[in-house]
Amino acid sequence: MRTISTTILILTFGIISLNVLAQADETKVALNELNGLYASTYRFTINSEKQLEVAFFNGSGHYRNDIVYLDFLDPDMIIYNSEEKAISIRCSQAEEKCIDKEIFKLDVLRHSSRINLKEEDAAQSEQVIALLQMIITLHAQSEKDNESQMGETRRKR
Repeated sequence: MRTISTTILILTFGIISLNVLAQADETKVALNELNGLYASTYRFTINSEKQLEVAFFNGSGHYRNDIVYLDFLDPDMIIYNSEEKAISIRCSQAEEKCIDKEIFKLDVLRHSSRINLKEEDAAQSEQVIALLQMIITLHAQSEKDNESQMGETRRKR
């Protein structure tokens, strides 16, 4: 009986691990697509602390970095603002000013509730919003899977 439950535990862990790896690959693909769309203006990365980093560039180079924990973002809070012609990435309603904006020229770190990405093309903005929403959703699912896996491990002890 113990061998069967050990086998089931190993299979469950293997399936969850494969799912997490697939989600990580999908996230990398989405980041690559975003970076392809904004090669000279923005660079999107996810660091080891599970934070979305958006690097801002202009003619003089890298001038700003915005950093936010993916846990603090809600996919539904990413919208296109037609008045500003920008995609707005906002903190979830539970988090206020969850974004750190480092502005190099001023040597300051400001806290904000949103990141604005200038976007003139409404069609491209839909694609960017979908990619950002996918990244946040994949992260949330990965965290849920990790919590579930930890709960299963604790119960089996």
